[in-house]
Amino acid sequence: MRALANKKAEFDALGATLIALTPELPDYASTTIDKNEVSFPVLTDLKLEVAEKYGLVFELNELRAVYEQRRSLTDYYGEGNANRLPLSATYVIDQKGIITYAFLDANYRYRAEPTRLVEALKHLRGEASPEHLVLQFWENTWNPPYDLNLIDRLMTDDFTITSAGKDIAGRENFKTWVAGFQKKIGDLRLEEKDTFASADGSKVTSRWIARGKNRGLFDLPADDRKIEFSGIALWEITDGKLSHNWVERSAWELHQKLSQ
Repeated sequence: MRALANKKAEFDALGATLIALTPELPDYASTTIDKNEVSFPVLTDLKLEVAEKYGLVFELNELRAVYEQRRSLTDYYGEGNANRLPLSATYVIDQKGIITYAFLDANYRYRAEPTRLVEALKHLRGEASPEHLVLQFWENTWNPPYDLNLIDRLMTDDFTITSAGKDIAGRENFKTWVAGFQKKIGDLRLEEKDTFASADGSKVTSRWIARGKNRGLFDLPADDRKIEFSGIALWEITDGKLSHNWVERSAWELHQKLSQ
């Protein structure tokens, strides 16, 4: 929260209102606010009602003992929530109530980078960097929440992906291709390693690593084995949207490993 507080002036300048929700009871939330010198509203989601509406609540069950080593969950969250917690999540919501950027992770240590939130806000004003378009696609479509609708906002109608030398033309066809790919990888996570734009902003190059579990890649048996493969993608940008993607990935190496 301290990192967010340090960016508050930029959020304000972009016309955003920063609000945090916590499952902590008010007395403990006050301690957190003071400790992190928070200068924006922090509200208590007393019964996790908001978190439940966003589908963020999970049961601790056997993990509760691990959490209890650090603090009394009943003291911090109340008796009714002692076995439940929300995932760490951050959203940018526009004035129509539409989520335009999301970050969530089961590991509470991972939080949205404030600089990425600034870029997401700039995107609402048509001021985002070319790199942001690609990064948001990686973050929100190839990672939770696996938002396929984001493709409608980021890609042109005639978007084309060239994968393994084959063109898949049209935004809707691309969306179907992504959905099919996602079904073949369980617990999919994509980690961006490098992303940079050309001098004129018309091209973006990115290097990434994808990880997950095999759910039938290459029409091989879905054995849930852990998988990892790398890739490089070149993106073309037209009128502020992604219009073409050329991608190469370490498919041969992955196929060899899964065939063993």
